[in-house]
Amino acid sequence: MNIRYFTAGDKGSPVVFIHGSGLDSASISWSRVLGELAEEFRVFAPDLPGYGQSEKPEVDYTVDYYVAFLEQFLDHINEKEICIIGLSMGGAIALSFALRHPARTKKLVLVSSYGLMQRLPFHPLTAFSIKTAVMEWGYLVLQKSRSRLLTKRVLLSGLICAKEKLSDELLEEVYLASQDPQAGRAYCSFLRSELMEKGLKSNFLERLSEIRMPTLLVQGTKDKTIPLSCAISANESIKNSNLFLFEGCSHWPQNEETDKFNQTVKQFLLYGC
Repeated sequence: MNIRYFTAGDKGSPVVFIHGSGLDSASISWSRVLGELAEEFRVFAPDLPGYGQSEKPEVDYTVDYYVAFLEQFLDHINEKEICIIGLSMGGAIALSFALRHPARTKKLVLVSSYGLMQRLPFHPLTAFSIKTAVMEWGYLVLQKSRSRLLTKRVLLSGLICAKEKLSDELLEEVYLASQDPQAGRAYCSFLRSELMEKGLKSNFLERLSEIRMPTLLVQGTKDKTIPLSCAISANESIKNSNLFLFEGCSHWPQNEETDKFNQTVKQFLLYGC
């Protein structure tokens, strides 16, 4: 399939960035990060299948599907060993890849990572919205409304805390993503595969002790999507890890405190925990 990806830098270790779900894409999550990291590393950031400007095939979007995609993507760019940075859903993909391919994973960065809990904070409500197609209807409303104000409220309600940190550029990117006729389809498919009656399919809590590569966990203290306790518990379970907290940030610390995020991640990639 046709995949859009960004790349920059001509020296240092390869670093692959995996974005999150919803209306996300490589540009939305990482465009404010790639330039600075490319000063020290060779960076790659694909739009996952179903997102951004990549193809959106009619398939079941699962963590396994995306790990298989990542394996083929690395073959395409001819990289054997990588540092991998995953945000939210991308964190679960990065975790699963690292557990399957420890020899290919040099360092691991988990940002507001999914895959570290047994249930979602509003698990029954989310399960209901998927089973009844309410969530698909919500994306349709967002698309048909053509309202940047509604998009702004969605971002501020769950992804960014400080209103002044939401730039017009970022708002416009997410708004344009919401206008795609296929917006939200991959995410809803992903949730249908993940949500079980008593928990989540992708729950790596019992396998975190298997991770041996240096790992950095990045978490906003006001994240409503991934509770802070998940990152704290994961940091205790992973032997060679460190936890960096972004005070007052929500689910997108890379967009809310970009300079601090870049400095933190760059130092970890250069020098480790």
